[in-house]
Amino acid sequence: VILLLANGVFFPFVVDPVPLGQIHVSLLNGFTLVFVVCAAACMAADTADSTDVADSDTLPWCTHCKKHVEHGTKHCWTCNKCTAGFDHHCPWLNSCVGQRNYNSFVATMLSLLPVFGIVSVTCILQVVEHMGLDKEDQLYSKSVAYGVVCPLAVVNAAVVVMDLHLMVVHIYLHYRGITTYQLILEMRDAKKLKAQRG
Repeated sequence: VILLLANGVFFPFVVDPVPLGQIHVSLLNGFTLVFVVCAAACMAADTADSTDVADSDTLPWCTHCKKHVEHGTKHCWTCNKCTAGFDHHCPWLNSCVGQRNYNSFVATMLSLLPVFGIVSVTCILQVVEHMGLDKEDQLYSKSVAYGVVCPLAVVNAAVVVMDLHLMVVHIYLHYRGITTYQLILEMRDAKKLKAQRG
């Protein structure tokens, strides 16, 4: 959220003198709006397991919620509720991600790529162009170029890399047909087995 606000404050200043700069700002605003809508949909979704079955002897029992839950449901300690099709608790959205909001979570991740990518690429191009200009042709001082534009480019590029990594992990999980939580359990079990074999 802080980075989105920083982009909103500094990015228009960075691209204002650039030809087509307002198109970059319009694209950034459009993708930011898509991000906000997707994130809101993800956070607003009721992920709680609503199983209400009379004959539920075969279903797991949650000792915290004191009820039977669907298979694949896990109790989230942060939300203090059972989440159907639990994937993980997202600290950035402060929400559990499960079968009811997984698609909006993926859309949220996807919408971040162009938001931070546009800022990063535009800032990098600005610095490269700035370095090649004579002092009287420069759009802003070196302190602005290196004190604002470079950090904005670096931080946004880092977020793009992290978001791409997260997308690759979720593509892998989708390919395997498992959740993040199931992957964590697999990794924990493999570590225990390796330690036992010594």
